[in-house]
Amino acid sequence: MKAIFNKRWLHFSSLVLVALLTLAMLAAALPQPVQAASAPCVTYYTFKKGDTTQSVAHSFGLAWWEIGKANNMKYPYKPTVGQRLCIPPAGWADSLPTVTGFMSAFSKGSKVTVTASGFTTRYLWVVKVKESTGKARGDYKIGRLVIPANKKVTGVYELPQELRNSTYLTVCLKNQTTDDKICKNIVHVP
Repeated sequence: MKAIFNKRWLHFSSLVLVALLTLAMLAAALPQPVQAASAPCVTYYTFKKGDTTQSVAHSFGLAWWEIGKANNMKYPYKPTVGQRLCIPPAGWADSLPTVTGFMSAFSKGSKVTVTASGFTTRYLWVVKVKESTGKARGDYKIGRLVIPANKKVTGVYELPQELRNSTYLTVCLKNQTTDDKICKNIVHVP
């Protein structure tokens, strides 16, 4: 009787252990919230009346948006008078994930349709298109797209004549403020 109990207990505890390990692996695979990056500060600056984010950034050899990111400010990155600002080392922001949204695109005939969503801040983006295989030279700016925070937006644009016979296109959104870029390679349907 004791041997049967021990076998059942061993079987039960093995099943529980497998279930717990499976749950742990599933939990680790779930998307985790992004934590605000902590900037390593090389110095500090107290924001004064008459200062702008641009003037402070320029005096330290940084881009104005790097000051904003280092201090966890939201766009348009306007500090208040008396605010103590962390001044990060040059290039610190290059390692930050900057684009936070999603973009999809398709092209048929003479039109390119771009849909964007999931952006946490309102930005103005330039819509560009080029031939993916490099046969046609250069990017073509085909329009602008204002993407409001936490909204889905779609824009339809005229495809340049030079690209209408192309099979493979690259459609990009280029952020007017931060120079971030999101691109998608698509198949053009003539």
